[in-house]
Amino acid sequence: MTARIARLAVVGFLATAVLGSAGCSSKSNVSGKVTVEGGKPVTSGSVSLVAQDNMQYAGTIGPDGGYSIPNVPSGTVKILVSSPNPDTGNRKVKTKGGEGDLAGTAAPAAAPAGGWFPIPDRYGDLAATDLKGEVKGESAVLNVELKSK
Repeated sequence: MTARIARLAVVGFLATAVLGSAGCSSKSNVSGKVTVEGGKPVTSGSVSLVAQDNMQYAGTIGPDGGYSIPNVPSGTVKILVSSPNPDTGNRKVKTKGGEGDLAGTAAPAAAPAGGWFPIPDRYGDLAATDLKGEVKGESAVLNVELKSK
């Protein structure tokens, strides 16, 4: 009878430990602003956070540089920023028959407030980015400042 009680106690302890650790992986709503040195906002593109679960969580950058990403697991994240040229009106496309012009087939995107400018490619490359942040709490603010070179 004593061995049975001891086994039940161990099973109860293990069940409590497993259930308790499952609750430790909280999620946050992350928001912030993407700027380059001097506070100039990046006016379009996307921000991605690669969490410790190796999943990528992404949000769109607004004209004021702001972004938001829901349900990001707490912990350290790698930050990726991509800002391709939003002007699709003059983009050339290679087709089987040669090169074509998309002008006239789609309306060009409106120019973002403040105007688009290129950012270094390394910020969109998981292997090259040096941007990191810490996500904690129900709402986390991660402002991202990029170096122009």
